[in-house]
Amino acid sequence: MPSPTLMKYPLSILIVLGLALTVIGHASDSRLGVQSKGEHEYMFVGGDGQKAWYSALELERIAKAYAKSKKLAFEFEGTEKNIWVNTDGGKVLAEVWFSSGVGRPALQIQIGRKGDVLKHKIVEVMGG
Repeated sequence: MPSPTLMKYPLSILIVLGLALTVIGHASDSRLGVQSKGEHEYMFVGGDGQKAWYSALELERIAKAYAKSKKLAFEFEGTEKNIWVNTDGGKVLAEVWFSSGVGRPALQIQIGRKGDVLKHKIVEVMGG
């Protein structure tokens, strides 16, 4: 017979189990998508520099600050961001993409494990 404690918290156990399976499923990928919901960030990634952790919003801020400092010919208004975290241990920690759709320019900024920008490129998004 199950213990009274397990019977008291079955929903909590199912939620924890579901989250664990989700994390395990994502851990097998070489890249993880990182998003923010409103002003609340829900994912942090480890870096190798003076700063141990970066949030999704910090990665976005690093990318935008870089674009502004380099005066890149790219407009952020009306764009959507997509942040990919590399989990392969390579020199690129994250790729931050900004795009406003097919036929429009997209900006990719690669951020290194120490929070520095490694490179950027502006490409036109092609339709499929």
